[in-house]
Amino acid sequence: MAHTISSLKKLSKEELIKEHDSHANSTMVGVGYYLDELRYREQNEFADKIEVLTKQMKLFTIVASVATVVSAVLTAWALFRF
Repeated sequence: MAHTISSLKKLSKEELIKEHDSHANSTMVGVGYYLDELRYREQNEFADKIEVLTKQMKLFTIVASVATVVSAVLTAWALFRF
């Protein structure tokens, strides 16, 4: 018997894994099952790479902002020291 969407969404991760494992022994799977798993893993790898790039962009933005402020301060100092 299948769950309704609302009852399925209410299951915890552990309950969902237990349900899957209890039905896995008596279920025939097609190629799509493995393709879905591969797609899921590729998406997770891509998300991890995007997270690394986002952190690098954040660091670059901070460095560029600090450099801009330092440049503005030095320019003002050079203009107004005389």
